[in-house]
Amino acid sequence: MANIKDLMQEIVNLDYDELVKVGKETLGQIIGALKGIELETKQISDFILNLIRLFVSADGKCSLEERKLIQDITEVNLSMEELEEIAKGGTDEEFVASIDKIIDLLPDDLKITISLFGLCILSADETLTPEEQKLFARILRQ
Repeated sequence: MANIKDLMQEIVNLDYDELVKVGKETLGQIIGALKGIELETKQISDFILNLIRLFVSADGKCSLEERKLIQDITEVNLSMEELEEIAKGGTDEEFVASIDKIIDLLPDDLKITISLFGLCILSADETLTPEEQKLFARILRQ
């Protein structure tokens, strides 16, 4: 577990531009991998939205820092109201379990990439709450 904690701290410590860079790189890798298994564009965008919902909701609130980071990573302008709408239901255990199950079915390298993308979002406010740490560990485990 120490390695996971070290990784979490390393990402939290990144400066903002580095966090955006890692977020963009991992998002690109996720999209590329999902295209590689021949998912349609709508399925890919729905999955990405669900990942954002999952990770933004981890601490039970949407922050301005998360909104800015998601905008800078995705290059999509979002209002706080739009982000809050995306995040609705993100803490529901049934939703979390279903996304976790899907991620568990993916190849390990993609699972790690998704976890790293999520960790970038979780780190937007430069702290990781116990709930966020628990979610990250849950998603990373099989």
